[in-house]
Amino acid sequence: MKLGRILAATAITLIGVLPATVAGQATSYEGTWSGRFADTDDRSIQIRVSRWDNDSEWNTTVRLDDATAQAIIEQAESGDGFVTFELVREAGTVAFEGQIRRQRGFGEFTFTEDLEFRDTMRELGYGRLDEDEVFSAAMLDVGPRHGEEMARMGFVDLEFEELLSSSIFGIDADFVAEMDRAGYRDLELDELISFRVFDIDGDFAAEANDLGFGDLDFDDMIALEVHDITPEFVEDANSMGFGSLDMDEVMSMKIHGLTTDYIDAMAALDLYLTDFDDALSFRIHGITPEFVEEMRDAGFEDLDAEELLRIRIHGLDDILRKRRSARRY
Repeated sequence: MKLGRILAATAITLIGVLPATVAGQATSYEGTWSGRFADTDDRSIQIRVSRWDNDSEWNTTVRLDDATAQAIIEQAESGDGFVTFELVREAGTVAFEGQIRRQRGFGEFTFTEDLEFRDTMRELGYGRLDEDEVFSAAMLDVGPRHGEEMARMGFVDLEFEELLSSSIFGIDADFVAEMDRAGYRDLELDELISFRVFDIDGDFAAEANDLGFGDLDFDDMIALEVHDITPEFVEDANSMGFGSLDMDEVMSMKIHGLTTDYIDAMAALDLYLTDFDDALSFRIHGITPEFVEEMRDAGFEDLDAEELLRIRIHGLDDILRKRRSARRY
């Protein structure tokens, strides 16, 4: 899902020269980066990080706005392809240098940790962060501001990984308020993240609650999105003449492909599926118009719905035995 996506927007400041490491600062981490500066509206740099100190790797995609990407391209054009730029974070600064050739960039980076970052995060309850956690915080732009915002929303005693996830998936005060207004209050962090993963927002919630299924809880909302139950599909389902359908019945129709086209195709063969359970059974057991025509071509022209189901479930021998037994009496 979607759970691996990184949706963090990134502010980038162009610089002329890379800062030197000052004596007494936290240890700097080094690695490589690569990116593609395409001539499209959706520009991005995909940074592949290889930590030279321990051969570990860390990958993410940093999305640049159009103006920033253009500024980097202009810098490359005016300097024979050479570029320098940096990400300034609460956790520290990631400084990049490299080359851009034919829209592709590559080079090296140095991360210099902010000396106060770990102490500040520890005061907020996040214990002693290790080097990998600090570097992750820098790349994902997570720090005290987000930690304090989560605390104000009532999310205390979070693990650091939970704080990272909440930032990656855009869990902030605006989103929580939006879901509150939609009637989904006091959600757990993993529930809010699930809503983000499945693109469930206030508009989706309002539309879902207008489908006529009554009050929908968290699981209902996820199910509607997973099975792509749209207002158009619900309207189509209600037009088939099965009466009032609940949410589970509508989802079963979607899962098994019970549509108006299918009902019409069976009606064209003089098989009128007016009962919901019968119609769903036909779809579950794979009774298609082609199967009905095949049976009729084989000489079984008078099979009713029940007999077609028996043939599909038990085989042709079963229905033949039943017919022979009926003739004896």
